[in-house]
Amino acid sequence: MTYTPTIYDWRDSLVAIDQLFTARGQAVRDGVTSRGVLVANPEPGGRGELYMQLPTYFDAATNLDATWTASRIANGAIMRIPIRASVQLIHYTAITGASANGQPWSNEQPWANDENWAFDPVAPINAAASEGEVSLEIDMSDYGQILSIGHLFGVEVDGYDFTHKVTDIIYDDSDVATVTVSPPLRRDVTTSHSAKFRPKMLAQCTTAREAPRGLRSRRHMEWGQLHFVEALV
Repeated sequence: MTYTPTIYDWRDSLVAIDQLFTARGQAVRDGVTSRGVLVANPEPGGRGELYMQLPTYFDAATNLDATWTASRIANGAIMRIPIRASVQLIHYTAITGASANGQPWSNEQPWANDENWAFDPVAPINAAASEGEVSLEIDMSDYGQILSIGHLFGVEVDGYDFTHKVTDIIYDDSDVATVTVSPPLRRDVTTSHSAKFRPKMLAQCTTAREAPRGLRSRRHMEWGQLHFVEALV
């Protein structure tokens, strides 16, 4: 019998104020299996981790989302978390061209910043690579050589989302990048897949019982720092 985990989408209203993705060594303290078991066993190639800080929320609808999320993560739920509030992403001003989809906030309103809304820029995978490999070819010809060491990108395969950090990169004369990644690829990828520069990751929270700090004035949800570990699905 094949185990298919339940995955919950992170609530859109819970916008982080900062996020840091790390890909550490062979073992992660308090790692979490896809069945919600806390472990500290080695994982070849390491596992992704995400540190995230949320603001205090003041409106009723967002606080309902926050309390729902606090319950989900405390029960070991696997969350699909978008990484948006991180300096590790390619800056939106560097991403131009036909593949830079989304609608820019440029309507002359005071809050307009020209950053794309629903921004999901991608680049084609240039050659197939197998699960467990740490090297991948990405065709960056639509953008130029804007992907660098330290940047993040994601891959979505069969509805599962994975985030990788660039640990080394070499470009050829056609702007095809050979990228060394950490953690390793979690699925086989082909030229039908894309590298996503606004990635998502599947993760479980290891600080779920400590991070929610309760309600201020009985209505404003407050959070400490959240620490998530990549769910091995």
